[in-house]
Order: sequence, then C-alpha cells, then structure tokens
Amino acid sequence: MIVSLAASAYAGNTTTNQIDKIMSFDYAGNSLTPDQLEILAKNPELAAKRAEKDVKFLTDNAGKQMNDSMKNDKVPDVGVLTVSIPIGQDTTIYNCEVGNRGGSRSGASDWAAQYSTSDKWSDVSTWCVGVGSSNAWAWVGPRVYISGSGSKSANIIFRGRYYGGIFGCFGGSSNGRIRVSIYDYTLGSEMGGLTLWDRTASNGQRIMASDPSFSNAVQLTLQAGHTYAFRFGDAVSSAQYSLPYPDLSNTDFWNNGTGGDGLDATSVTVDFFRKELLR
Repeated sequence: MIVSLAASAYAGNTTTNQIDKIMSFDYAGNSLTPDQLEILAKNPELAAKRAEKDVKFLTDNAGKQMNDSMKNDKVPDVGVLTVSIPIGQDTTIYNCEVGNRGGSRSGASDWAAQYSTSDKWSDVSTWCVGVGSSNAWAWVGPRVYISGSGSKSANIIFRGRYYGGIFGCFGGSSNGRIRVSIYDYTLGSEMGGLTLWDRTASNGQRIMASDPSFSNAVQLTLQAGHTYAFRFGDAVSSAQYSLPYPDLSNTDFWNNGTGGDGLDATSVTVDFFRKELLR
C-alpha cells in the first residue's frame, strides 16, 4: 500500500511538472514532446489553453512580421505611386498604392493571404488539424508624402468594411484581429494605430466579425518631408492539439476579392487640427 501511494504521488508530480512545461512556452510550435502531446490529447481544456497562448503569440508576431517586411523597403520616390499632401491641407484619399502579405505554419496547418491595391482589399485565413499552428497577415492602403515644412497634428480617418469569422475546435483555438495603422517609411517604424476587432475562440467556440461601414480615427503628428503608409490590416492565427482525432480550428477572412469575407478599404481622410482663435 505504501509503495502504491508513493507511485501514485510520483505519477501526479510528474504529470504536474509536464503540464508546467507544456504551458511554459509563449509559443509551443514544434517544441512539445510526444508524451506532452499525449497529455494534451487527453485533456481538451488544457489543450485549448495551450492553443490560446499560441494564437496570441502568433497574431502579435504577425504584426511584427508586417512591420519587419517594410523595414526592408527604401523610402519611395515622391510621385511614384504616392499621394502628395501639403502640410495643413485636409485631404481625402480614395485610392491604395501599396500593400503586403505573409504568414507562417507549423505541423498540419496552412495559411492564405492576399491583397489588391486596385480593388482595395486584404484577405487572410488559417487552418490547422490534429497538431499544428499557423498565422497570416495582409494589408493595403495609400502611400502619402507630406510636403512643405514643419509638423502638424491630424486625425487620420480610416473608412472601410470587414466581415469574417474564427473557430476554435475542441482542443484548439483561433484568433482574429482587424487593425488600422500608420507606418513612417522615413523613420522605418510604425507611428500609431487602432485595433477595431480582436477576439479569440477556443474549445468549440465560433465567433463572427462584422462591420459594414467603419469610420475610425488615429491621431498623429505628421512631419513634412516624410512618406507614410496608411494601412488597413487583418491578421489571424489558429492552433490545434487533438491527436489522434483530426479536429480542425480555422479562421476565415478570405474572399480573394472585394466584398464577402475580408477587409475592404473605402477611403482615408487626413484632417489637420486647427488652432482656436484667441479672443
């Protein structure tokens, strides 16, 4: 009896230590051992919590990938696919000149991402089955050069629409994020942004996203002589731990065109602040 209790206690401590190791990673990826994966397969709620950490990391990392991809771009020549705005002059822009896309995958998973500057949309999707994870990101928007001298604060008003959904199966999770942001090509960094929608679904949950006509402003001080990208961006991620059962977690902001699922840009207004007259 004493031996049996000791063995039981040892087994319990071993499992606890394994669970601590399973949850210790910001992103598990391919780091989990077969024994740890077996523990997750037998505990869907624990697997979902592990997947939730993964998708948060992956969606955050999608934003970093987006910015890193732009650091490799040279400052665009003025007049080459660029809108020039005199500092202080309110302007509404209806066209998009630039965009990009990317993603990553691990295990039994895949991703899709695409954008169109001519039709002004960016679409993304991910899926994973059994054991796997993936993320995807895309953005589209106008490229703007501020002419003149000095600096001036403005509201950058983004208008558009988005529609899509996320599904986290039992033992899995998915995340979706819609965000507008401003990137300064001259400084090589993102200067500001606003998250319009950010949700996580897990363990059998499905969440839909929809805004047929958003209008949201980001306040920023614009510098003359700098070139900016005003970005409409979407990012998604999925993670699943459900061997031997082929359960599927996925995201769908994907239409590969205007309308339907995905993110569509309508316009961007640069509304410069006006100082009140002294009385």
